[in-house]
Amino acid sequence: MFFCIVFPNGLILLKELVGIQKGEDHKKLFQSYIVPSIQFNIGNMSNLEQDNCPIHTSRSVRQCYETSNINIIDFHQGHQTSTLSKYMEDAQ
Repeated sequence: MFFCIVFPNGLILLKELVGIQKGEDHKKLFQSYIVPSIQFNIGNMSNLEQDNCPIHTSRSVRQCYETSNINIIDFHQGHQTSTLSKYMEDAQ
């Protein structure tokens, strides 16, 4: 399985994930790859959408999100437009 982020500047963060991923695995990925990549490519003001998968909603991962200074926006499956897309439309 792979994790991927495509940044507005066209750069792509691609990381191979090996084995079954748990909350602590996601927390390490978030702290080691996601946050530094977002801060380097976008800066401190950024939004990240997550899909409410159980490993994204565990207590330790939510605490990690809160201390990252990255706004985590929940994706609501089944909606044509994601919460992030609506957030971006409202911001314009």
